[in-house]
Amino acid sequence: MDTYNPFRGDITDQAVEEWIAQFEETERPIINKLLHAFRYYGSAQVAESVKGLYRDILGSTGNTCKKLWFVPVGYVAKSGSIIAYYFRVQNELRQDQFISPADIASLQLSENSCVVFLDDFLGTGNQATQVWKTVVAPLNNKDNPKFIYATLVAFREGIDHIGAHTGFSAVAVDVLDDTNRPFSNVSAVFDNESDRLEAEQIIAKYGDRLYPNHPLGYRRTQGLVGFFYSTPNNTLPIFWSAQAGWRPLLARGDSYRDPAYLIGPPPGLSASIASNSVNAPLDVLKQLSYFDIDSESLIQLASEFRDSKVVLVLASILKTINVSKSTIESVLKLVRSLRDLRHEREQVRSALHIVSNETPIESCGLPILRAASMTTVDSKSRIEALANMTDGLVGSILIRANGMVLGNYVYPANGEDGGSILPKIYQRAAHASLMSRGMIFLFLEENRIAVFYSGQRVLWHRGAAWHLQSTDVYRGIRELAIRHEIELPVLEQVIRLAFQLSDSGKGGLVTVGDHINVIENSDAPKTDHIEWEPMDITGTPPDGLIGVMSQDGATIISGGGEIVQAMTTLRPPPCVQVEEETGRGTKHSTAAKISKVTNALCIAISVDGRITVYSNGSVAFKVMG
Repeated sequence: MDTYNPFRGDITDQAVEEWIAQFEETERPIINKLLHAFRYYGSAQVAESVKGLYRDILGSTGNTCKKLWFVPVGYVAKSGSIIAYYFRVQNELRQDQFISPADIASLQLSENSCVVFLDDFLGTGNQATQVWKTVVAPLNNKDNPKFIYATLVAFREGIDHIGAHTGFSAVAVDVLDDTNRPFSNVSAVFDNESDRLEAEQIIAKYGDRLYPNHPLGYRRTQGLVGFFYSTPNNTLPIFWSAQAGWRPLLARGDSYRDPAYLIGPPPGLSASIASNSVNAPLDVLKQLSYFDIDSESLIQLASEFRDSKVVLVLASILKTINVSKSTIESVLKLVRSLRDLRHEREQVRSALHIVSNETPIESCGLPILRAASMTTVDSKSRIEALANMTDGLVGSILIRANGMVLGNYVYPANGEDGGSILPKIYQRAAHASLMSRGMIFLFLEENRIAVFYSGQRVLWHRGAAWHLQSTDVYRGIRELAIRHEIELPVLEQVIRLAFQLSDSGKGGLVTVGDHINVIENSDAPKTDHIEWEPMDITGTPPDGLIGVMSQDGATIISGGGEIVQAMTTLRPPPCVQVEEETGRGTKHSTAAKISKVTNALCIAISVDGRITVYSNGSVAFKVMG
């Protein structure tokens, strides 16, 4: 069977083959049919679509609107800001024409005015309806301005829904209907009912694991749509979910969460953007405009990192280092190349270290191999050869912001101070980024990539997706230690162990503080095979603790740092109600409930790497470990 690739070169044939190999052999012909029906919008098609969308918007107003404003939509989707920026640049519109929902009330609206809400995808119409109810309806405007909901792609169901429940006029470049849903009675994807039912059962089987509440896409949309910068959750989760060890084609990174504002956003993000407030899409648009990213560079960044917040973090760093446009594009090509680089079937562990043109070389470490004269970041074969010669945990390939490659350098000494939350193996690279004020891409086994800047890991590629990392976890630790009466060194060590546990690919459940009440809400531990001796978490070697904490059941730690029980089944009262996280299992639900009925802090570490800290029944913060 020849596997079909609809991604126009953005995703390699090898990547598609590896993705489809996750399915059983008998299922692959059905998956291949879904690939044939998949509608992928690459950068060239999106560029044409945003121009077409602008023409359609003007046409829908009859060209009578003297005042036209645009509101990026991003309450649920992460892509509203990217599409708004692309829309503004491609159509040469002014920045002051783009406003936030809060700005609408202050406009002088009339029958010659039009407010356009910009999105890329309209599925069920639920999001657009919420926008109408919360933003437009309260205005109670009697001057009859026009309100438009404009998208690149829309399902007819969504258009009909907002037509019945809102005052929006819908405008879409491409309109899909039930023939585009693979499992509908009129599906154009499968020829007969038998194939259709078999296909639905197969996709539901995987979907139950990847997106449990919506195994066929959000609200059973059955979408087969993706963009070069994002994928809507209406699309079948086999294409985008990275849960349960699945390797998707169009991954969505979603680990960073700080609902209580405990740990602060990564550099380059305001609190508004990090918290996904209603003003976040416009704030992202303003930031993108401030960084003045040209269309080609934006395409490169969005194609790789697929989240406007991640793009902003990188744009901030690249601007600070003053990396040239050509170097940005070449570095991104190298990121893709070195991520897949193998030597005798083993992943090559290497690193790229990008510094400004003015950075003193001595701050970057000790040179061990100098690159040949006039080697630039475009010299792919030379750089791959250099990558084979230095372990990325020890040293890196040094590159100036102008694209000149200097050679292989060993990181400065004294990088492992033991005080960082990061596992010790990463601390030399983190320290090197601090000393040089540069950015380091560290390529590791299992397709992992760590990005360090100013002494911190700011981005982390794991589970086929990019994830933001907070740079001030200590602030959250200090506040939670006070709130839950935990000694600060104890909580610091627990979080450090959680990162190490996550990095080793193991899961765990840990409670810290109020251990007496936690034990009252648990079964007796299954430790008949050992004579349990309580351990001091700050005095026991970390490697020994990891073996205990990774066992089935919870590890219960007192506020003073004593592991009082391990391998314990927690039993929160059945009546306890907490907000359930989509896609998370019983471990997370149990952690949330125990944190609500006790004063313990509960930490759930997933085998996919996510670390979720629960306090008083809610997520305090969540990061990718």
